[in-house]
Amino acid sequence: MAIQSDTVGLSALRAHSDRRRSDPVEHTMYRIIAFAMCALLPSIDGLPGLTPRSSRHHARRLLTETSPLFRLGVVAGSLLFVLSPLITVGVPLPAFLLPRTLLDRHANRAASHRIYWVRQAMFLVKAAAALQWGADAEARRAVGMDPYPEQPDTWLGDGELPEGLLAAATPAGLLVEAGGPDPDQPTALGVAS
Repeated sequence: MAIQSDTVGLSALRAHSDRRRSDPVEHTMYRIIAFAMCALLPSIDGLPGLTPRSSRHHARRLLTETSPLFRLGVVAGSLLFVLSPLITVGVPLPAFLLPRTLLDRHANRAASHRIYWVRQAMFLVKAAAALQWGADAEARRAVGMDPYPEQPDTWLGDGELPEGLLAAATPAGLLVEAGGPDPDQPTALGVAS
């Protein structure tokens, strides 16, 4: 009986380690997305930027938990960012070979490009980066906000939140009990109901 449970434990461990090893293309894609996110949201004026290590973890999680269309947009935007320095700064190199000052100029010009679909692709990468940045404890402290409480890495269920999680994540006074608007709060027209 003990041998059988050890065998099951070892096979489960092997299966887990095999899942953790992604194929080289997938691993490279995570690195490209992380690079694009870090280049588009760098540290500036005392605000922390994104780090490559946390960005790779976020990219992996993002690509497994988001909709296929958003995933496609982030992947395409990241690839476009890496391959487009020729059209933004006139240098025929991939973005990861650019010096820091030229990379910053490339990021700025790609995000404000005159062609809409280029700007939109950069916006999707920036949106993914902003989701990571806004949840980062160090970034939240830098702007005077408390870090989010630790959240489980599992599905929370349909409407079932851990006790106190919603109250900790929203400003006090904004939650109204179900059943209608708060009579003491002004409406969109500025008049209390």
